[in-house]
Amino acid sequence: MLIDELPVWGAIGEVVHEEGLLGKSTPGARVYLYPHLLFSIGYNGDQIVTANVTTDARSRVDITDVSNGQEVTFSYTVEWIDSPEVAYDDRMKRNADPTFLPTTFEVNWRRNPPTMKSKSSLMAT
Repeated sequence: MLIDELPVWGAIGEVVHEEGLLGKSTPGARVYLYPHLLFSIGYNGDQIVTANVTTDARSRVDITDVSNGQEVTFSYTVEWIDSPEVAYDDRMKRNADPTFLPTTFEVNWRRNPPTMKSKSSLMAT
């Protein structure tokens, strides 16, 4: 996802106690979804200079059992942070630091994924 051309990424869920190989999961593994995102957006004057997204594991929803379907409501909070120490011209420097970037990405596909509908928008001025 991009916010004013700044890349942001975060987990939208997790699989707990999955020790499978090649798509075969361990019995007892649980699948959780994080339905609330917190966007922290730093600004300097009238310009966006930083953007982050985090989740709250305490608000996770267990979506392991997909046999009955489940409605999940998604939400987000936006926190604006005054960041006068970050110049607009320097806002991409953090992305050039290899310790800032995630080292792995993992995507898990299930045969019968839950159907999710969400409506969201993010507006920044």
